[in-house]
Amino acid sequence: DGVESKLASSGGEFGSRSEKCPGKLLIEGHGVVELINAGADIPGKPSGKVEAVLGDLVVPHVSGRTYFGKSCEEGDYDPTAYSAIKLLGKGFSWMTDISGTGCGCNAAFYLVSMPQNSEIGTCNDYYCDAMKVCGVPCAEVDLQEANEYSWMSTLHTYNEEKGADGLGVARGYGGSLGGPGGRG
Repeated sequence: DGVESKLASSGGEFGSRSEKCPGKLLIEGHGVVELINAGADIPGKPSGKVEAVLGDLVVPHVSGRTYFGKSCEEGDYDPTAYSAIKLLGKGFSWMTDISGTGCGCNAAFYLVSMPQNSEIGTCNDYYCDAMKVCGVPCAEVDLQEANEYSWMSTLHTYNEEKGADGLGVARGYGGSLGGPGGRG
C-alpha cells in the first residue's frame, strides 16, 4: 500500500496487541489513549492496518482508520470505550507526514462524538459523521483532510431537520473544491 511498516520497532508498553487494538499513544497534557481500529473503512470494505509505534507515532496504511479510546478490548465494539478529550481552553497540535499521499488520497484527522453515539453503524462500530458514511449522523470537525498537494480544515454541522451541511465551512490550500469557502 506504499506505507513503510514500522511495526518491527514498536512493542513494550505502547506496542500492538491485536488488529483491533494496535497500541497506545501518549498525548501531552492529556495522557495515554488506546487506539481502537475501525470495524470497516466503509460499509462492506475492511479497514486498513494502523500501527502504533513507541507511544508517539501512529502509522495508518491505505484505508486505515483508528480512534482514541480509554480502553480497547477484543470482541464487540463498545461506545463507552471511546475517549472524549476535553479541548476547551487548550491547544492541540500534531505533526503529519503526507509525503507520498497523492491526488485522490485523503490523510484525515478529525473529531466526532463517538462516545455520545449509542447506535452501532454499518461499519460495525460506533463511528458517526456529518455525511453518515457508516449510517449514523453527528457533527464533525475535520482538522486535516490533506495530501501532498492540498490541505483543508472543515466544520460540518448536522441537525435532524436539515441533515448534514454537505461541504461545510472549509478553508485550505490547494485543490479545486467549489462551494462555501472553496480552496484556491
